[in-house]
Amino acid sequence: MQLKALLVKDDPERSELLKQSLMESGHSVVAEIHVTDELLNRVEEASPDLLVIDCDSPGDELLIRLRDLSLRQPLPIVLLTEDDSREVISKAVRAGVSAYVVDGLEQN
Repeated sequence: MQLKALLVKDDPERSELLKQSLMESGHSVVAEIHVTDELLNRVEEASPDLLVIDCDSPGDELLIRLRDLSLRQPLPIVLLTEDDSREVISKAVRAGVSAYVVDGLEQN
């Protein structure tokens, strides 16, 4: 099954690796945005099946936008990050994040 992913990124180099991995797995990246972009509008425009976020640490502003998105247009959210703080993980889950992955992306 091919999924349409919207990629939210803050590090272009690391996110390019993630994009390649998604595409090699048979999925498509229908849009790429920066973590500071208007999330809800871009999700409505792109109609993805999945939201994939790659950021060093999800800040409160991003988590609020994810919570709003989950309330208005729920979809699976995968968050790849360097932040293993229990508090941040808890906030992310409450915001609607389906999978919180710490240090899960390496270039071979």
